[in-house]
Amino acid sequence: MTGKLEARALLEQRASSGDFDGSKVDQLLEFLSLLRQWNGTHNLTSILEWPEMVELHLLDALTLKPFVQGSSILDVGSGAGIPCIPLAIVSSELQVHSVDSRRKKIQFQLLTKHKLGIKNFFPIHSRVEEYPSMEKFDTLACRAFSSLEKFVVSSIKLCSPNGRLLAMKGAYPAEELEQLNSDIVDVVAVHELRIPGRDSTQRHLVEMKPAN
Repeated sequence: MTGKLEARALLEQRASSGDFDGSKVDQLLEFLSLLRQWNGTHNLTSILEWPEMVELHLLDALTLKPFVQGSSILDVGSGAGIPCIPLAIVSSELQVHSVDSRRKKIQFQLLTKHKLGIKNFFPIHSRVEEYPSMEKFDTLACRAFSSLEKFVVSSIKLCSPNGRLLAMKGAYPAEELEQLNSDIVDVVAVHELRIPGRDSTQRHLVEMKPAN
């Protein structure tokens, strides 16, 4: 219980700093509770300590929020629902979609959507290459999907002409950047991300757009 109280304190601190509405704290904690509850069956995460879950799942996911463009986002290879579920919880005006080829992951996301009543969240079980719609999204994102090249090639058809592709990475991905095809995508910037309260975590966000 002490760990959960510490987790709540961390979230309330970030809410008071203006990162998100404080009324969302209970929903975010309930998401983590479901993640812990269903982890044994669905193998969702190896991080199960409350404070670490807040920092490395929730706060890490929300570092993406300032870079999201437009009113719709697709989380590619969304796994346990990170970053898509935290983003959907704190950004009720954003239409958040997710796609993953692993049925159990999407089953967990659908369960979470219904348990928490997240009306702006739409998970789909599919490979992104076979996404059952040609809807164009303002933002495409991935957190642990694959290489930059595979992310771009498999999903750029779903990006609006003026949209953005956002790939969350650990260390600066110099080799992956060199492998990108400039005829398909332009790199806008590589941003250094910082998880609040964790100075040592190395994180980068590659921001791209469809080539003109």
